[in-house]
Amino acid sequence: MNMMRRSVAVLVIAGIALLASAGQFAGVRVEASRIDGSSISGELRAAAPELRISTGDAEAKIAWSDLLVVKNLSPEAAAPATAPLRFTLSDGSSFVGAITAGGEREFECEPAIGGRFRIDLSALVSVRATGASSKGLAKLDALANEGGATEDVAVVSRGDQVLVLSGAARGATPDKLNFEWNGKVTAVGWDRVAGVIFARPTPRGASSLLTTTQGDIFAGRISGGDAESIVLQSGLVDRIALPWARVAKIECRSDRYVFLSDLKPQSYRNEALFEHEWSLGVDASLLNKPLSLGGRVYAKGLAMHSRSEAMFRIENSFSQFAATAGISDEMRERGCVSMRVLGDGRVLWEAAQVRGGEAPRDVLVSLRGVRDLTLLVDFDEDLDLGDHAVWAFARLLR
Repeated sequence: MNMMRRSVAVLVIAGIALLASAGQFAGVRVEASRIDGSSISGELRAAAPELRISTGDAEAKIAWSDLLVVKNLSPEAAAPATAPLRFTLSDGSSFVGAITAGGEREFECEPAIGGRFRIDLSALVSVRATGASSKGLAKLDALANEGGATEDVAVVSRGDQVLVLSGAARGATPDKLNFEWNGKVTAVGWDRVAGVIFARPTPRGASSLLTTTQGDIFAGRISGGDAESIVLQSGLVDRIALPWARVAKIECRSDRYVFLSDLKPQSYRNEALFEHEWSLGVDASLLNKPLSLGGRVYAKGLAMHSRSEAMFRIENSFSQFAATAGISDEMRERGCVSMRVLGDGRVLWEAAQVRGGEAPRDVLVSLRGVRDLTLLVDFDEDLDLGDHAVWAFARLLR
């Protein structure tokens, strides 16, 4: 038990009977996108130690460190997973499940996919009751967006009221949350708890985020797998094996690249043609919607309105800049801009008359010796009507 407590969470996976007989999942097709912007589609052959994809006349071998995302093109149709609680962990995992046994510093959880976890409270970012009132969940979301809490925060209901308790979570059982506030530990039934936000979760990194067809996310390292199944290993989820039919996608993290949207620009400037000034869109469109370009939705990227200029100080730390550029799908056929990538004031890439409704353009330029990287979106034809430019999956490569 001591060894179990020293690890943040342990998954007892032996009882998960998800792997089927050999050959049942033959013919799984995937699309693999590399960090350089290229992609390849084909039939999956193996997942470890590298991804192997057959394109019919050849077989590609790709290291996981060279990948951005792997999408399953033939997943199993599945309804969203249902369970009373959603757990979000500090490594990026987010899944629904139920507490089956309690403790002061850790508890046992049964995720919707099956098996057992033991989760230490220090690994938690939040616990959310999926069936809580809309009022309670709205309050929980507002507190989560504020961030910066120095104490754990619980949102609970009392009659028609929603109360916010600041203090410290002192464990959980299948029936209740133990929460210390005003110097006293109070047991609150889960039927009254909208959720808990934890103040200081222990940061944990992970090289991959696996999303299931039911919408759960598990973080870890790809440690095994073939054409039938995939195996994920991490400090929070000891080992999890899933058939590929249950995998929607795997997003990869690597120290070989940094998303530009994760960096704060050294400067940003927008010169409005009329009175409205536009801010920089970070991982969202200028209308605060998901980034969509060429019919594809991107989780990461920047959105800029003409005329805007965003400068990032990169101090000669990267070898290349890559992105997919164009006008946001929200604008349909509206919008016409010029887009440029500058390195220390020198034009590295440019495209004029980038119009709404056109196919996006791939960007890949060298950053050797570049200290300051600047993205520029300028007016072109049609004044600035619909000039919602997107730098999708904008990233710096080492």
